[in-house]
Amino acid sequence: MFGGHSSAVGIVFYDTSKKNENAVFCRYERNEPVFKTGEKDELLEEMKKLDKVFPRNPTGFYLKAFGLILLCFSLFVAAVWKFIGGFFPVFGAFVFSVASVFPVLILTVTVKGLYLKKDDFEQFRRFHGAEHIALTLNSDESKTPSPKNFPGISPLYGECGTVYAFSAIVFFALFGIFFGLIPKIGFFFFLLAVLLTTILLFFNFLKPLKPFLFFESFVVKEPSEKEILLAAKGIEILSTL
Repeated sequence: MFGGHSSAVGIVFYDTSKKNENAVFCRYERNEPVFKTGEKDELLEEMKKLDKVFPRNPTGFYLKAFGLILLCFSLFVAAVWKFIGGFFPVFGAFVFSVASVFPVLILTVTVKGLYLKKDDFEQFRRFHGAEHIALTLNSDESKTPSPKNFPGISPLYGECGTVYAFSAIVFFALFGIFFGLIPKIGFFFFLLAVLLTTILLFFNFLKPLKPFLFFESFVVKEPSEKEILLAAKGIEILSTL
């Protein structure tokens, strides 16, 4: 199975079944495509170093976002305690709040954008979209990830981090609700509800529902021919390693 990571400078594709020379770094240098093979971690580190030339949002933005999320969840727990009360509802709200802080922060950063300049963020989105389409085509044995097959394939991809983040929020929200209902439904039905929720979210990972893909649309974009050619060639090289 192939995976990938994108930035505003390019894409790293890698083979999850291998441990050594299992990756290829695809980028443009003076408008010429460059492909470098090697170990996944080393190529990802190289991509991060090159990507640092693109200015990011200031650290203060992330601290403010984190603080605001904590404040909102604290007010939520306080409201449950004030208007509902009882150990089970309050503890369920507390578990949801604590477990959801990081996924909500991820989605907040996603919506805001990783880069300070819009053009840099748009370039990242195009590389990200090309990466997703190439991985989608690679998983379809009836098609090859060649440039001619890119049109018509959605850049939204079920294994993107935003899908996992939103899925985690949904899971812990339902967990909190069911935990709060234990006095009414009993502990056995609480466990059954959590098990069914886990199963449904697992199947959602195989073919994500549209609401779960909504936030992903902020970090992907239809790639241009430039990104398509790069991604297609990168997957082709990786297939030969």
